[in-house]
Amino acid sequence: MPDQIQRARQHVQTVFQKLNASNDLLCETVLIRDGHYCGHRFSCGVLNAVWFCEENEIKFYDGQRKLIRVAAVEKDGVRRAA
Repeated sequence: MPDQIQRARQHVQTVFQKLNASNDLLCETVLIRDGHYCGHRFSCGVLNAVWFCEENEIKFYDGQRKLIRVAAVEKDGVRRAA
């Protein structure tokens, strides 16, 4: 799992930079559900991304909480899913 979160983190940073959020501070939060680790939440300015380890997908949201992109985290990298 450490490799997956590192790939997810790098992809989130790349997408945020492409969406012109590169000057804002990247904030990362560990997500816990019912006392168990379930993923990470990233935010940078008004942009947000959520990676759930069970789904192994990163979902990107704009400032109005609208889903704008989905990417799958795979062993050989990250691919855009939607």
